[in-house]
Amino acid sequence: MFGQDDSSYLLTLLLGSVGGAAAIKYGSILLPDITRPNIVQALLMVSLPVVAAVLLLLNASSKED
Repeated sequence: MFGQDDSSYLLTLLLGSVGGAAAIKYGSILLPDITRPNIVQALLMVSLPVVAAVLLLLNASSKED
Protein backbone atom coordinates (compact mmCIF):
# COMPACT_ATOMS: atom_id res chain seq x y z
CA MET A 1 0.00 0.00 0.00
CA PHE A 2 2.78 2.46 0.94
CA GLY A 3 5.96 2.80 -1.05
CA GLN A 4 9.44 3.08 0.42
CA ASP A 5 9.37 6.88 0.06
CA ASP A 6 6.02 7.13 1.83
CA SER A 7 7.16 4.97 4.74
CA SER A 8 10.35 6.99 5.10
CA TYR A 9 8.38 10.24 5.06
CA LEU A 10 5.90 8.99 7.66
CA LEU A 11 8.71 7.80 9.94
CA THR A 12 10.49 11.15 9.62
CA LEU A 13 7.24 12.97 10.33
CA LEU A 14 6.54 10.80 13.37
CA LEU A 15 10.04 11.24 14.82
CA GLY A 16 9.97 14.98 14.18
CA SER A 17 6.58 15.32 15.85
CA VAL A 18 7.61 13.32 18.90
CA GLY A 19 10.91 15.23 19.15
CA GLY A 20 9.18 18.59 18.80
CA ALA A 21 6.59 17.68 21.42
CA ALA A 22 9.31 16.56 23.84
CA ALA A 23 11.27 19.78 23.25
CA ILE A 24 8.19 21.87 23.96
CA LYS A 25 7.19 19.87 27.04
CA TYR A 26 10.64 19.49 28.63
CA GLY A 27 12.44 22.52 27.19
CA SER A 28 11.80 24.66 30.26
CA ILE A 29 13.44 22.03 32.46
CA LEU A 30 16.53 21.63 30.30
CA LEU A 31 16.99 25.28 29.22
CA PRO A 32 15.18 27.59 31.67
CA ASP A 33 16.83 30.80 30.41
CA ILE A 34 15.49 30.36 26.88
CA THR A 35 11.92 29.69 27.98
CA ARG A 36 11.43 32.73 30.22
CA PRO A 37 8.79 35.03 28.72
CA ASN A 38 10.03 38.32 27.31
CA ILE A 39 7.25 40.69 26.22
CA VAL A 40 9.50 42.92 24.12
CA GLN A 41 10.93 39.98 22.19
CA ALA A 42 7.45 38.52 21.68
CA LEU A 43 6.09 41.80 20.34
CA LEU A 44 9.04 42.17 17.98
CA MET A 45 8.59 38.61 16.70
CA VAL A 46 4.94 39.36 15.91
CA SER A 47 5.23 42.91 14.61
CA LEU A 48 8.43 42.87 12.51
CA PRO A 49 7.13 40.46 9.85
CA VAL A 50 3.94 42.52 9.55
CA VAL A 51 5.89 45.76 9.18
CA ALA A 52 8.22 44.15 6.63
CA ALA A 53 5.26 42.85 4.60
CA VAL A 54 3.57 46.26 4.62
CA LEU A 55 6.78 47.96 3.48
CA LEU A 56 7.29 45.42 0.69
CA LEU A 57 3.70 45.82 -0.48
CA LEU A 58 3.97 49.62 -0.44
CA ASN A 59 7.21 49.43 -2.39
CA ALA A 60 5.73 47.05 -4.94
CA SER A 61 2.58 49.11 -5.40
CA SER A 62 4.51 52.34 -5.92
CA LYS A 63 6.63 50.75 -8.69
CA GLU A 64 3.57 49.74 -10.72
CA ASP A 65 2.44 53.33 -11.32
